[in-house]
Amino acid sequence: MRIRSRLLILVLAILVPSFLAAALAVSYVYREEQKSQAQSVSESARAFALMVDNELQARTAILRTLSTSPALQHGQLREFYDHARRMAPGWDTVIVLADLDGRQLLNTRKPFGAALPQRRSSNVGELMRIGGPAGIYVSDLFMAPIGKAPDYTVQVPVVIDGAVRYHLLLGVHVATLQKLVERQQFRGNWTATIVDRQGVVLARSRHPERFVGKPVRAYSRNLLAAAREGVYDSLTLEGTDVRAFFSTVPMSDWKVLISIPVSEIRRVPLEAAAMLALLMATLLAAGVLAARRLAGRAVVPIQ
Repeated sequence: MRIRSRLLILVLAILVPSFLAAALAVSYVYREEQKSQAQSVSESARAFALMVDNELQARTAILRTLSTSPALQHGQLREFYDHARRMAPGWDTVIVLADLDGRQLLNTRKPFGAALPQRRSSNVGELMRIGGPAGIYVSDLFMAPIGKAPDYTVQVPVVIDGAVRYHLLLGVHVATLQKLVERQQFRGNWTATIVDRQGVVLARSRHPERFVGKPVRAYSRNLLAAAREGVYDSLTLEGTDVRAFFSTVPMSDWKVLISIPVSEIRRVPLEAAAMLALLMATLLAAGVLAARRLAGRAVVPIQ
């Protein structure tokens, strides 16, 4: 065997294990990048759920303040109605006072004294059967009988002389949640969704006009009902393969989802691993070329 060949074999004996170690490093980087990406999106889902919860807490604070109104405490419903109208002047909110059986006593979308619904339209009654009349509740999506608008409602008890006498409700148009989603400015190919306990879409970052008010797929509904947070692979309502990260809104038990196309999930760590692999391959090629030149220079004096 020629001396040059022997020297090249010697160099390769050193470089090949280094190449194998580099391949393992590339694989490690790919896996760690996937884990980092999953953790980052999971944290984004939790943060988004807390933002929705803060929105609901703000609505609740308004009702709590109204429930202590002196006019309401003394049964002066006309005076309280005028005050409530000033608190909810827009089309997107309504304040309702109801008795303990759910009959509306006043509704700011109707003149004082007008005929009003005699039963609840939301699922707050079902929640009260579980938690009692003194709790604070957030309903799922429902069609408001007055205004025919898709609303959700927040309910607080009105306590007078130590006992619950009324329920005060704030009905909110679901479009207000859409504004909250849009303010987050999620990436264009990500899909952020808020769904209620039944899996019905309340707001969505992509094509809300097509999907708000519609349920997510049955497979997703079952998974969302079974856990507080998690991740799973599924199809969006458009039929795109995605990995969905979800978390629970504490106050309402709604869910928020951040769905990322599977191609995007694979692309980011793959790019990081590919960059490392290219660097390693370049260094290996440079090492082989350098070894070849040094071997050529070393062979002449040896011969």
